[in-house]
Amino acid sequence: MSLNGLQPKEKEFLILICNKGPIHGYALHSGPEAIMSSSYWNKTKKHLSNLNLIEFKKEIPSSELRGRDIKLYGLTFKGLLYCLNQGFIEYSKAHEIRKSHFIPLPKESKGFPHQYMESYDKEFLDEMGITINLPDPNEYNFLINPDNLNNEWEDIKLEIEKDFSEDIYKKIVFDTNLNTYEQIDIFKIFYDALYNQIMIMKNKQRQAYIKKYPNFKKIIKKLTRLLLKSISIK
Repeated sequence: MSLNGLQPKEKEFLILICNKGPIHGYALHSGPEAIMSSSYWNKTKKHLSNLNLIEFKKEIPSSELRGRDIKLYGLTFKGLLYCLNQGFIEYSKAHEIRKSHFIPLPKESKGFPHQYMESYDKEFLDEMGITINLPDPNEYNFLINPDNLNNEWEDIKLEIEKDFSEDIYKKIVFDTNLNTYEQIDIFKIFYDALYNQIMIMKNKQRQAYIKKYPNFKKIIKKLTRLLLKSISIK
């Protein structure tokens, strides 16, 4: 199915949930946010779900419906990217909307950012004010032992996503063909974008990041500490 043929009401619904968060069908045809009939909502729900733009999120009790549970529907990760692509969401707000729609970050195949280890460069770390004693990575082979570091890495990558949301999501949208989107592959695009914010840059770009993002140095230091706790030498 192509994303090019969405109806105006379907787009209106997507804009609404971008602004309001996950919503239930009753609110769409009754009350201040009513934009479509119940029959049209059923049609919209089926179409957007088949396109993998929205999904069922959770059930909550409702006094409005005599105590019956109501089902909330919100964006998928693909739906988030589509709404960014269409200009329904500001890139800088992407991480906030992702959280409000209970969208997990794409899973990666390994728990710790190997790309960061591979980007290790003493001069770069010296510039960041980080002094560490690591052997020259060109002379040694490193092993990453991430098992006990997953929680720390989860916290750091959420911090990176928040601080660099605009740059990360612009890259993801630019690199993703939504018509051939596969959830199983999207983690690579996401983490490539994530790592771009923490790997070695040309000096002018680096200085611009330090000026634009006050947390840049702090995140580099956190990642370096995590690296030190996780490496061993073959």
